[in-house]
Amino acid sequence: MNKKWNTQDVETLKNLYNSNVSMKDISKVLNRSYIAVRSKAVELKLSTPGFRKRKYNANHKFFKKIDSIEKAYIFGLWCSDGCISDGRFDIAQHKQDEYILAKIKDLIEYDGPLKKNGPANMRLSIASKEICEDIKTLGGMERKSVVMPFPNVPEEYYFDFIRGYCDGDGSEWYRDWE
Repeated sequence: MNKKWNTQDVETLKNLYNSNVSMKDISKVLNRSYIAVRSKAVELKLSTPGFRKRKYNANHKFFKKIDSIEKAYIFGLWCSDGCISDGRFDIAQHKQDEYILAKIKDLIEYDGPLKKNGPANMRLSIASKEICEDIKTLGGMERKSVVMPFPNVPEEYYFDFIRGYCDGDGSEWYRDWE
């Protein structure tokens, strides 16, 4: 038997939905099934069929253009230790370097958590087709490990890009052969 929607339930749905509360959590508050809440949100034009409201916010335009030292560094780090796949932007680092991911998270204005990535690593993972498309426009690609050419980075930011790349995958090492 379907439970009828009263005015208070509809207002609660609208308020929670507009406060970025997930459909799953809204269904718990309203004591209704996920499907019932989702259907009502579509009926009220809060959402559209097939569309999922983002669970976390981010600046999805962050990589539209490399126009700062920070963006060049993060893009370099991504080129060495990151990936894009299925509309998801990821960068992984050893847990000792979690502070780097936390700083990137702040710069991209991402309000989701960092995640464990195995016993010794942490990962920043952002669901954003727009970020992934912008990464591709800059020269990034999926499955990039050994085939990605040098990306489109303004010359004035080469140093910062290389610094990010080296922080991700490399180190400087000198050996006196004499």
